[in-house]
Amino acid sequence: PKTAEQREVVKAYQAVETAVASHDEKTWAYHVADEFAGIGRRYIGSPDTKAGRVGQIGISSNRVILPRMLSGQAFVFGEAAIIIADHQPVGEPPYHVIRVWVNRDGRWQLFHRQETTIKGAPPAQDKEN
Repeated sequence: PKTAEQREVVKAYQAVETAVASHDEKTWAYHVADEFAGIGRRYIGSPDTKAGRVGQIGISSNRVILPRMLSGQAFVFGEAAIIIADHQPVGEPPYHVIRVWVNRDGRWQLFHRQETTIKGAPPAQDKEN
């Protein structure tokens, strides 16, 4: 991030990802808009919702391995922002993610997530992310 606004959006993104990895559904929910919708790369016709993700994140027996971020950029447009990133999970092809953020109540909240697999890219071979 190059600007203070970009740093704040990235900080919110890091809080969301840290909350997922530590099964902290309250922190995750704090940084996510109520109307959140997420479309994963394995989309089966029903987007992720805030309530649904809170339920998944809170299950401490679910093992969470966050994929390595290969690249990322943050763009801020007043009270809205996007983070565009490429991620590489172990044993799978990389994927693009666009995350849309809105600044409400003095904090950046994740509004939408869209993932798209990068076709033709080789899976990661390393064992650690």
